[in-house]
Amino acid sequence: MSTSSPADLAVAVRSLQRRLDEASTDAPPQAIATARTEVAAAITAAAERLGCSASTESVAAAITSRRPEDWNEGALAEVQASADAAARAIRVLADAAERAR
Repeated sequence: MSTSSPADLAVAVRSLQRRLDEASTDAPPQAIATARTEVAAAITAAAERLGCSASTESVAAAITSRRPEDWNEGALAEVQASADAAARAIRVLADAAERAR
């Protein structure tokens, strides 16, 4: 995921669970477990940064409820990095599913 506006980032975060579920089809169980752990860790890191509960919906809501003037580059970059880590884990899982087919 490239650098996003807060609104774009919220949309991307909301899609993580759906993308994880889709990538889990036909993937080896160990790859699924690893991806789920990595995505959960990334969401937890974002939630800690935003001061909300660790779910994609809570993180996305925290992103969209924050006023633009309350964002600083560091905070937005940290949440973006967490979303990037989750997206990478999902791509690795999708690759494993493709290889397993």
